Amino acid sequence: MDKFGDKECHLFTNVLFCENCQKGMWYKANQKVYRCGGNIKYGDPFCLNRVVIREKELKHIILEDLQELFHSIQDDEFIKSLHKRLDQKKVSISNELTKIKNKANKLRSRKRDYLDDMYADQIISREELVEYRKQIDQEVAELETAKIEYQEKLEECESENYAIDLGKKLKDVSLLDDLTPQILYSLVNKITCSIEGNLRIHYNFVNPFEEQE
Repeated sequence: MDKFGDKECHLFTNVLFCENCQKGMWYKANQKVYRCGGNIKYGDPFCLNRVVIREKELKHIILEDLQELFHSIQDDEFIKSLHKRLDQKKVSISNELTKIKNKANKLRSRKRDYLDDMYADQIISREELVEYRKQIDQEVAELETAKIEYQEKLEECESENYAIDLGKKLKDVSLLDDLTPQILYSLVNKITCSIEGNLRIHYNFVNPFEEQE
């Protein structure tokens, strides 16, 4: 319990985030809702997201979404549509991978050549050189992490048994009346809430019907 008196670890703690400020949304026990932690702690100057999310409603949305996807997978026409959407996903993911690799290569080149030239020409000091190199190393590390995530998504898309594997993941969900922590953490990576109250569920699997970014 923090100084605000009613922030608790609850089902969507560390899963539900404000899309505007990226802060976690806190469970308010006195209201039985989640609200943006950035707005609660720092006020409107920091984040204008004052949206209230009720846990019961959010659980219902996720369960309904997963159950609808599971039942759709049982249909033959869906499988055809699935393969078409997966092909589109693969193109999108491959393009993102290319962008990430190109950006990482440019950063490495900048670190190796551009910064050294600036230091040799006494445009920057040795301390600045070291600091710039650290910043580039951090950016490259973040890009490498993103690259791994996209490669995993691409491998999942390319799996011949994708629809079957996805069906297995969602089978237990189709029989549930309530969303358990085990199901939530195994299938959902995070959920974001916009200032307008729009929720976006980021699954741990490639959702073929998710809109292309």
